[in-house]
Amino acid sequence: MTKQRRTTAARAQPSAKLETIARRAGVSVSTVSRVLNARSNVSPETRRLVQPLLEAAGYEIKLVDRRTPQLVDLVVPNFKSPYLAALFRALDEAAARRAVSIVLTNRDAGANWLALISRRQSRGVVLAVIDLDDREAAWLEQNALPYVLIDPAHRPQPDTPWITADHRAAARTATEHLLALGHRRLAFASSISALAGAEREIGFQERLEQAGLSLGPVEHCDSSADGAAAALRRLLDRPEPPTGIVASHDDLATRLIGAALGAGLRVPGQLSVVGFDDIPEAARFVPAVTTLAAPLGAMAEQLLDYLLEPTSDRLRDLQQGVRLPMTLRVRSSTGPPEP
Repeated sequence: MTKQRRTTAARAQPSAKLETIARRAGVSVSTVSRVLNARSNVSPETRRLVQPLLEAAGYEIKLVDRRTPQLVDLVVPNFKSPYLAALFRALDEAAARRAVSIVLTNRDAGANWLALISRRQSRGVVLAVIDLDDREAAWLEQNALPYVLIDPAHRPQPDTPWITADHRAAARTATEHLLALGHRRLAFASSISALAGAEREIGFQERLEQAGLSLGPVEHCDSSADGAAAALRRLLDRPEPPTGIVASHDDLATRLIGAALGAGLRVPGQLSVVGFDDIPEAARFVPAVTTLAAPLGAMAEQLLDYLLEPTSDRLRDLQQGVRLPMTLRVRSSTGPPEP
């Protein structure tokens, strides 16, 4: 928090007074600080409880400067992922409806992203497909800045607000789609080491087990064309090669299909492939990729609702991990297996 955002009264008072007010109100000192500095990430009921105690103690409550730019930071691991590009578009569209701007920051570009955020009056932070370390979490808490993880790389620490797609249920849906088409020899190919990939693999195996089938082979590879081609060769060299593959994301699905076509296979006649996320390239590919669409719009709405108007109920829900359903988009890359 920059010095100009603090009131003179706030700087002059000893922290012990804030601790006393926090104990009386039954909230944290950081919550009292947010009320004192007129931060938006305080529920109305908490503000009504704490503000009279601050005024009685002689504090001058800062008025919100409506001229302050309304910004939300989106922190990502890179700018290369089609999924992250689609997430940015969804957040930007939802933010525009609220007269808020999204600022994009590359966490791994070498600069200190916390220092970048500290220079602007952000309303909150979205961290996409990355984890938050203890130092970063402490800085955000100390500066009373609300944050949410979206599709974190690993399961977050308790009480961390996060939101994701229901990857396990989506994988069960993808597997069910292939089973309904008549496929019985299925495989899973993955190039995701993050939580989403693990959840999708589990969902795939769960649905096979439910159908009374043997667990499908799993190939872990990188998502390059060469990596996908090598994974496909290993699967096709099996005594009973799969007729259907569930790929951990659309990029890998398109490369598996390309490798299959290059090997002379008919898609979907001899091999059906399902992906995840419904990136724009999935619909444009030939054959178009059957996929599970990520609920990016719904996730963006819930994130911004919390960051711009935080309430204890919204925070409690996010701390439990919100999982939103994905939607099956059936296209040309799947069909019944040829006799």
